[in-house]
Amino acid sequence: MPKPKVFLFGLIHAYQWLESPRPSLLEREQRRKFTDRILQEIQNFQPNIIADETPDTDNVDLLAALPSAPIPIDIPDARKQQRGLSVQRSMHFVCPFVDSIRERYWRYRLHCLSKSQPEPRILMMIGALHLNASFERISFTDLLTRAGYDVATINMYTEPGWDHTWIHDWKHPIAPTTGSPPTFRCCVATGTYQRTHHCDYKTYWKAFLASKEQQVP
Repeated sequence: MPKPKVFLFGLIHAYQWLESPRPSLLEREQRRKFTDRILQEIQNFQPNIIADETPDTDNVDLLAALPSAPIPIDIPDARKQQRGLSVQRSMHFVCPFVDSIRERYWRYRLHCLSKSQPEPRILMMIGALHLNASFERISFTDLLTRAGYDVATINMYTEPGWDHTWIHDWKHPIAPTTGSPPTFRCCVATGTYQRTHHCDYKTYWKAFLASKEQQVP
């Protein structure tokens, strides 16, 4: 039986969302380039499932380019809040503890989605930083490969020819698309992890779960 094929399109999430109220020429150019690149990869890969890390994609040009509606596969925001899994991250690294939990959940969701097709070909839009290993966490690419998937990737963040500087001034025209409010700041972002090699959030999360268990009658 052939391995399920997964194409991870590593991007910066602002490309998935609406233009700024007054987009610069650079923003418009880079967005057009992004849409053209998505169309090119769809033509080459021929996906029969579109998966999306975020449920907030509202870039109309991107949605029009996709062969089917993207299926969000992240942990729902309400569940993140309930379990204390919303965290403020570093700009350059994912959280090695919280994002490892999220990525294992994505792997489970991809497993479920792959059962809906006899020969699954899944294109997944994903934050580019998840394609890299960081600290104690393996990359999402390696996580899927070890689970038996045939994985290909594109990393817009590091690929030559892109100019993402417009994102510094980008604002969502309707409302901030930031997910659930953070309950903790990642110790990688504060620099604590680099100094102590100890995950403060893991300690917090264990205490958080213990307090929830004590509330159960």
